[in-house]
Amino acid sequence: MLDDVLVKMPNLKVLYLQNNEGVSKGAGGIKNYRKTIIAKIGQLKYLDDRPVFADDRRHAEAFHRGGIEEERAERARIKKEEQDKHFEYHRKFKEMMRKAREDKRAADEKKAREEAEAKGETYVAP
Repeated sequence: MLDDVLVKMPNLKVLYLQNNEGVSKGAGGIKNYRKTIIAKIGQLKYLDDRPVFADDRRHAEAFHRGGIEEERAERARIKKEEQDKHFEYHRKFKEMMRKAREDKRAADEKKAREEAEAKGETYVAP
C-alpha cells in the first residue's frame, strides 16, 4: 500500500493510519512505521496525531539510508549544528555589545571635545 499508493500522491500532507491493521506491528505491518512513512513521503506534514518536524524528517531519512547507526550519526550532526548556531549567536551578540561600547565611547569623547572647545579649552583625551 505504501509504495503502490501513498508514495505516488504528490499532494499528500496529512496521513492518519493509527490503529489501522494494515500498518500495525506484526505480520504484514510496516516495519519502523513512523520512520518509514516519513522517509518515503517527503511532503508529509502530519502523521497520525503528531506533526512531522524537520528533525523528525532528518532522523527518518538517515534511518532509511543506513539504519540506527546512520540515525545516531545524524542526531550527532543535528546537535553539533545547534551548538554551532548557539555559539554563532553568542559571538554576534558579543560583537554587537563591543560595537555599542565603542560607539558610546566615541560619542562621549566627541561630546567632551565639543564642550571643551565651547569653553575655549584644549581637549585632552583620557
